[in-house]
Amino acid sequence: MRLNLIRYEDYFDPTRVVNNSEFVILKRSAKSKFTDDGIFSEKLFNDEEHYSCKCGEKSGKFYEGLICEKCNTLVEKKEVSDSVAWIDLKHKIIHPLFYNFIKKIVPIDKIIDDKTVLSEEGNILPKEKFESIGLVEFVKNYREILDYFFNNSNKTPVKKETYNFIIEHQDKLFTSKIPIFDKRLRPALLVKRKLTFDKVNNLYNTLLYNVKLLEENSVLNSTTKASVYYNNQKLINEIHEYIIDSLGRKTGLIRRLVLGYRINFSGRSIIVPGPQKSINEVHFPYISFLEMYRFHLINLLTKLRGLSVKEADQCIFDNMLKFDEDFYTNIVEKFVEKSKPAILLNRNPTIDFGSIQYLRITKVKKEIHDYTFSVHNNCLLLWMGDFDGDVLNAIALIDKQFEEVFKKLKPKNFIIDPNTMKFNRKLSLQKDYVLGIWSLLNK
Repeated sequence: MRLNLIRYEDYFDPTRVVNNSEFVILKRSAKSKFTDDGIFSEKLFNDEEHYSCKCGEKSGKFYEGLICEKCNTLVEKKEVSDSVAWIDLKHKIIHPLFYNFIKKIVPIDKIIDDKTVLSEEGNILPKEKFESIGLVEFVKNYREILDYFFNNSNKTPVKKETYNFIIEHQDKLFTSKIPIFDKRLRPALLVKRKLTFDKVNNLYNTLLYNVKLLEENSVLNSTTKASVYYNNQKLINEIHEYIIDSLGRKTGLIRRLVLGYRINFSGRSIIVPGPQKSINEVHFPYISFLEMYRFHLINLLTKLRGLSVKEADQCIFDNMLKFDEDFYTNIVEKFVEKSKPAILLNRNPTIDFGSIQYLRITKVKKEIHDYTFSVHNNCLLLWMGDFDGDVLNAIALIDKQFEEVFKKLKPKNFIIDPNTMKFNRKLSLQKDYVLGIWSLLNK
């Protein structure tokens, strides 16, 4: 049996013809140990594969630190693994992404499950049209089945849209190659000869067992094969759902490491209307500013006043307790004037353009007990907020590279609606402005 690892990019390169023998077939791992050809194979998921130059000519830890003669780039460890092994099922299944779309029109579970339903008396109950024909027959006759259930149903707008989407992408409905992603994203531990698996590994192992069952038992009858096919479909659906759920739930990667992650140089406060002229400006609370930019101010104090780091930190702490005009004028204002610090001001939930805005701090408030962000009225609808106690999150953009990346989120860049390419009505004059202008013109 040929073991050969191919990259995800190779599989989806339309200019490259991939022979069936190039797809990897993996054996089921032994119960109490990692095997050379299992889902934790060092051959297939070797960390050394992640050391390479840009073109891939030099690959492996052996070349680390060398310059590739072909692309003139350094051989170094890649941050994100692209190691993907593929399971060749030897039969077609419904792509899990499309399974849920098909399910909205067709009772797909009843159709691909070939089980026989018995009555309480033990008699075989009559089947509805297309019921229990099995996965193989569905793949052969999917268009007829899809049309039958769609034409004999209430054609709601959602159902019509789903049907048209399926027909438009019917060349992607089925697949027989299933990827196994990198082992570092699905860990397993071997403790005292006992394997502790991430759930997805158990699903992969069961799938591989089914593949071997079909491959090595040519005498299996059609009923048994149909049952294995259906079981494979359920396993692949479950793997797909597990991956989506892992990314989405609180313990998942996205929620845990991105959305739910603690961010340095950040704070929260209530927004109030401000006197600033530009929609790209924010006036910052005094105490929050001293805390968020503490390291910058310590650096400034050590250079301007010759203080030690400890003395500078104590100076900032003292000024948090009692406002000092000299410190404010010569340290805080000077820092704001020279550095022009920028922040991201975000209101949860972040569901639309404008939920996060890039703003410049142009003034730090002198009132030591004022803990609010002062913002321009015209920014409110971008946040879908108002001045009734809404709390927003401020994130300091410490790195100049971050500033360049997030400059696109300046409120002025939202004047043109990216969806319609017309004037964004969310930045129109608000009621307070209209009433003020009306009052001035009618005195």
